[in-house]
Amino acid sequence: MNNWLTIYYEKSMNLADLKLNTLEKIKVNNKMVIILTHDYPQTFSPSLLIENNVKKKGFEEQIIKNAINNHFIFPKEEEWMKDIIASIVIDKAIGTKKAKFMYSELRSKLSKEQFISFSNSIFNMDQRKLTSNKLDQLIIKATGLGTRFFSENKHYSAPNKSFVLFDQRRIFVRGKEIKKLHVHRSNGKNFLPFNDIAKSLGYKVELENRNQSVRLINE
Repeated sequence: MNNWLTIYYEKSMNLADLKLNTLEKIKVNNKMVIILTHDYPQTFSPSLLIENNVKKKGFEEQIIKNAINNHFIFPKEEEWMKDIIASIVIDKAIGTKKAKFMYSELRSKLSKEQFISFSNSIFNMDQRKLTSNKLDQLIIKATGLGTRFFSENKHYSAPNKSFVLFDQRRIFVRGKEIKKLHVHRSNGKNFLPFNDIAKSLGYKVELENRNQSVRLINE
């Protein structure tokens, strides 16, 4: 099929039922063999998959996961992120609940062109080591905007953080740079964090839930 994947199958099996064109996106160093046969029991290992039902639900996902597990090396605490890469390859949310959330955030908030650029940059990487910070850098390259989406979500047990893109240029208020304050971008519009701006101008912010209003108190 390609230089890293070999498929053996019985004539009685219809290989057309197996849609593996997505695997051509990935540059994988370790070779994988798939055997489609009724003569041997089902087997899943890093380099060998034996299956007797090509229409079995989740079989293609298992192949893609194996390929990604063989190729990419994540820090131990970030290994679960391989499910995000698998979701990007198959273009469907699969794997853990957090991986599905992060894939859905990327798919809904990146433009089609940005998503393709980001995914292609992953698949065309020569190096096998991948980290949350590196994934953030690939999004920055694809969009021209900043993000900490993967870095802020790298711990699986931590609360999910939404995907946010921001302008990386520095912001000054009355001649003083406000650290870690950025203009957020969403649907082509720019947004500034109200609380941070108000505080930098010397105001205290109070929320009044009773009448759904915000009070600014000059300190």
